[in-house]
Amino acid sequence: MMNSRAQIIITLIDRKGPNGCHRGHQIGDSYDFDTERGQLCPMAAHVAFPYIDILRYGGQIPGNPENRAVFCCPDVDTINVYRIEKLVSQDTERLELTPLTVKDADTVLAMAGKESVARYMRFSTLKSRSEAVDLILQLTAGINNAWLVTRKSTQEPVGVLALKQTEKPEMRDVTLFLDEPAWGCGLGQELLSWATDFASQTLNVSVLQAYVAIENTACQRLLSRLNYKLEKRFDFEDQSVLVYHKIIN
Repeated sequence: MMNSRAQIIITLIDRKGPNGCHRGHQIGDSYDFDTERGQLCPMAAHVAFPYIDILRYGGQIPGNPENRAVFCCPDVDTINVYRIEKLVSQDTERLELTPLTVKDADTVLAMAGKESVARYMRFSTLKSRSEAVDLILQLTAGINNAWLVTRKSTQEPVGVLALKQTEKPEMRDVTLFLDEPAWGCGLGQELLSWATDFASQTLNVSVLQAYVAIENTACQRLLSRLNYKLEKRFDFEDQSVLVYHKIIN
């Protein structure tokens, strides 16, 4: 009989206490609950159990984003903060979107470690796995939603999409990067169209915001086709950036 239990990933995302973890855990450590929980500190694991049962079998944790829970270990000298996430995939016509976790660091490095992919992004070309972990933790922080995108036909990863919180609760900031083999075949439009529906129907936000380097004319054309409107321009010493908004509700 098929195992219907959803995959659960536990990630160490912060430390509040003054001392390091006695178990040796570091921020960015990530564990598959079913196959790697023996590597997790037993004290943290015992705190995690009730949250995992609630999420795995269809419940939600009040005050947490859907399919997530944040908890801390009981060691008062360390107070490691962990995020539990039930991985629930979404899909479009050609693509599958799986919640992004630190387990995807090598895949993210392989894509965003290319200068051509990172060229217009708000992060530098990644040089190491630890930089990929840091980027993933930023993209998935707080109430952010982020996904690793794969092509259904080949199961090859093609990019990363994120909807990040802003100072305005009704707005999300869009981050999207695609690997070179995914350029020029309409996947960006497919993903941003899906993101509009997800933001409206699931997140109940009314505005999407996108920052675009002024040299990235392909992205500007894409946003215009999707009815994003140019709102402002920022000029920095090394780059000029355009800010686009899309009203969705």
